[in-house]
Amino acid sequence: MSANLVSAYRTGGIPGVGAKYLAKKDAKVVSIIGPGVMGKTSLAAFVSVCPQVDTVKIKGRSQRSMDAFVKFVKEELPQIKHIEICDTVEEAVRESDIISFTTTVRDDVASFPYISGDWIKKGALISMPSAARFDDEFLAGCKLVVDNSKLYEAWEEEYPYPTYPQVQIIGTKFTDLKHDGKIKAEDIIDITDIIEKRRPGRESDDEIIVYSVGGMPVEDIAWGGTVYRNAVKMGIGIKLPLWDKPEMA
Repeated sequence: MSANLVSAYRTGGIPGVGAKYLAKKDAKVVSIIGPGVMGKTSLAAFVSVCPQVDTVKIKGRSQRSMDAFVKFVKEELPQIKHIEICDTVEEAVRESDIISFTTTVRDDVASFPYISGDWIKKGALISMPSAARFDDEFLAGCKLVVDNSKLYEAWEEEYPYPTYPQVQIIGTKFTDLKHDGKIKAEDIIDITDIIEKRRPGRESDDEIIVYSVGGMPVEDIAWGGTVYRNAVKMGIGIKLPLWDKPEMA
């Protein structure tokens, strides 16, 4: 089983779960900033849970990655009727219902792409498996959701304040805001609490939601187990030996 494929589809699947519970029901426009593997699987997941999505706006760094992404969309996602190539992050995020950042960033926070709150459409879902810079006041006024709150608590303990420059996952910016007294601990919501209806998800069509996807390898194992059991049930796949003779046995 190819671990990179399992991880790629799982990494895209978690934003898809977020879109299922947090995006507006009539979401039509998705922006992908960073059109790589995670951008592809995230968009595929968005399309699967948001049936009215018909437009994707793309901002990338290289022509090669954008060409490959456009080819993927045309071949795999026929629901997408309109593809727009954007020159700037601002152009990509404006008027988008779902905004996905799947970019590669350097260690310096100043190098993270900057997004002004003025660019964000009311009611947008911002999905963040990657890093970006937002004004603190903008984030404090949004609904803040994470994929597993215990993960961010562990990072907060392991990488003392400021945690965000070290971990580079937006949910650690949430915990930094909590440290600064700009939000309260209860303002950081676990997606599981929304799924199980312990906390409300989207509460209005104007609400802007920022969803942090930290990623957990245990999800790769769980998803890999599901893939394996499905393959056994369907009688597909190739069995490969791990060794001819076990070592140290």
